[in-house]
Amino acid sequence: MTVFFTLVKRNMMVYYKDKGNVFFSFLSMLIILGLMVLFLGEMNVDAITALLDQYGGIRDSAVDLSNAKNLILNWVAAGIIVVNSITIAIGVVGIMIADEEEHKLAAFMISPVNKISFLLSYLVASCVMSFLFCMMTVMLTEGYLYFNHLDLLTMIEHVTLLCYLVVVVFFSSSLVFLIAQFVHSKSAYSGLSTVVGTLVGFLAAIYVPVGSLPEIAGKVLKSTPLFAATALLRDLLTGNLLAQTFLGVDESVVMEYKEYMGITIMQGDLAMTSLQMILFLSSSGLLFFILSVFMMSKRKMKDR
Repeated sequence: MTVFFTLVKRNMMVYYKDKGNVFFSFLSMLIILGLMVLFLGEMNVDAITALLDQYGGIRDSAVDLSNAKNLILNWVAAGIIVVNSITIAIGVVGIMIADEEEHKLAAFMISPVNKISFLLSYLVASCVMSFLFCMMTVMLTEGYLYFNHLDLLTMIEHVTLLCYLVVVVFFSSSLVFLIAQFVHSKSAYSGLSTVVGTLVGFLAAIYVPVGSLPEIAGKVLKSTPLFAATALLRDLLTGNLLAQTFLGVDESVVMEYKEYMGITIMQGDLAMTSLQMILFLSSSGLLFFILSVFMMSKRKMKDR
């Protein structure tokens, strides 16, 4: 176990010391924030206030506007957490690609270290770094809410969020770990990372609400674990704010809005539960890791 934790620490330190790698891990997040500040955030806020004007009756417009802004803030924060879990995993798992190109991976694979433990060290390092940076995103969001005298998550919600983050970062790291098996050079991985980092915002329906997409595209996205990860966090982070924002509005309108914004995933007439999404993410992550280990072991056998 000492060797295993040493390998995990080594991978984490290699990632952290490469400031360029860390910066590009956050590039997608910065792009999302920029788009939200410039126009997407205002569009989503205007959509909420228009909905309240249509179905809410006589209301305080100033309160509605404040609630709408806070709701979209938490909606965006949930998406950013998922984006960070993917992009940071890309940065950490990239160490494995660098090790392979520099022939360090082959040396590790013929060492006495258990091969599964060695491969796990990359995944665990990715999970730990992703979890830490995702927590930073949560703390920044909470700090904004606190200084603006807005409601924070309760203690139970914080504990629930921590559990959700563990599941999300495990899924994200396993997904990236599997993708990394298809490339064997730093230049190819860099190109792939750019594509994945750009697409993840669309695949998780962060740039635009899923309800605004064509019906077929929406159905495809809703069937993916990446979208489930985003919906899982959105449901938790926006729960109280949804109740405040849509106070007095018919429940059917609220449900339509939640489905439109990707806060809930409908399976027929029933919404997918948090437990179902957790099981979906956990099983997907485990499957991705098993496939990764199998692919790597077969490749190494051919290389010998």
